Amino acid sequence: LPFFVRVQKLNEMINPKELRLDNEVLYDDCYCTVVEIFKDKVGLAGSGKCVDIKDINGIPLTEEIMKRMDCAEAGNGWFGFSLEGFDFSLGNQGFTDDNGFRYNDVAITQLHQFQNFYFAKTGKELEIKL
Repeated sequence: LPFFVRVQKLNEMINPKELRLDNEVLYDDCYCTVVEIFKDKVGLAGSGKCVDIKDINGIPLTEEIMKRMDCAEAGNGWFGFSLEGFDFSLGNQGFTDDNGFRYNDVAITQLHQFQNFYFAKTGKELEIKL
């Protein structure tokens, strides 16, 4: 079972406005990296194809994936991580920063969303071993 409670259904289309180059997505039950983005298609490394955007899915953030990103388990379904000197917690209760501010309007439930947040905060790509 997925770690987070607000995980997209596997057959629900990914929001194309959330995609960036180098995001990891699911296509045909395989992890693929986005290498091109068009209006209704994406080019995927790992598949060698340009596919319809409705045929790709986000990768749900699971406990296993959080651990692969070297996030520290904080207990009770929470994982902690640090970015540029700021500490964050992410779990099934939401998303908080090191000041205790809760981001209720920000749902990070999929890997590409976490990659985008990481890039926005650091200007660097997230290293992930899938």
